[in-house]
Amino acid sequence: MAFGGAPPPPVPVPAYGIPPSRTEAGLRYVSYAILMFLATTGITVGVVIALFPLIAQVMSLAGGGPPADPTLFFGTLAGLLAAVCVLLILSLIGAIIGLIGLVNVHKGKHEFGANHSRFAERGLVALVLGIIIPTAGQAAITSTAFLSPGLPVGDLVPFLDPGLIAAQLVVGVLEVVLVGLFLLWTIDSLVSPVGRRYATVALGLGLVAAFIAGIGGILTLSTITFPIGPEDISPLLLVPFLVSTGFSFVSLSLWYLAYRDVLERFSRRELVAAPSLVYYPAYPYYPPASPPPSGGPASPSTPQKPPGS
Repeated sequence: MAFGGAPPPPVPVPAYGIPPSRTEAGLRYVSYAILMFLATTGITVGVVIALFPLIAQVMSLAGGGPPADPTLFFGTLAGLLAAVCVLLILSLIGAIIGLIGLVNVHKGKHEFGANHSRFAERGLVALVLGIIIPTAGQAAITSTAFLSPGLPVGDLVPFLDPGLIAAQLVVGVLEVVLVGLFLLWTIDSLVSPVGRRYATVALGLGLVAAFIAGIGGILTLSTITFPIGPEDISPLLLVPFLVSTGFSFVSLSLWYLAYRDVLERFSRRELVAAPSLVYYPAYPYYPPASPPPSGGPASPSTPQKPPGS
């Protein structure tokens, strides 16, 4: 064992010493987020069906009918808002889990070469646009509805305008396309052919769900004449919502299967991240001793003669 000269060459980290793949961890978190949104979608359907009589009362009051019992109206509205808050909390938890996954995927984008890194960057851009564009679009729709001249502030009727529903359709389709491209590009170079089919069908079903939601809303308006009462609102009005939500549920399920496909490939070690770290052998390294300057004191390693010898 030499203690001088050049340092020993780095030794590649063995399989058991490789730190966990950031890409694998990120995709696992994204799959958890998909499960959270699946749960939120299912709970939303249950809440809407269970609270449909309350929703009918709110719609009748929003349609211009005077509230016969203001206490009942505000109690109904409070119940709906409580349900919405629960769903928003679940969605927020899913978003936080998804953000953790996104950070890990972005940090591990170089683990599988330049092609995967390129797709991961594109996916990040698509996701950012998929958040900014729908948010800005929905804000514009809301401001247009409430700030329209001649309409009382707080009236919910403007939101039932066919033009605004068409705008919401465009916003919804853009959101599905951009978020779907993020989910697809993130695993594009890692997924198996079966998983790719899952992802492709999931993206298509998401678009179908967005179109059904928008077109169903417009068709629903054509069957309603304002003012209306709770007895005029048929449960059949839920059909477009239920069909759209059903497509969304199946789409999310297929996205989950696509991500599970990649995670299973990691488990079978079909996908192994390139190690980004190396370690050096754990024995000390000392630099070579430099010679003493000319005329200087003797090297400490030279034994000194005792005085008087």
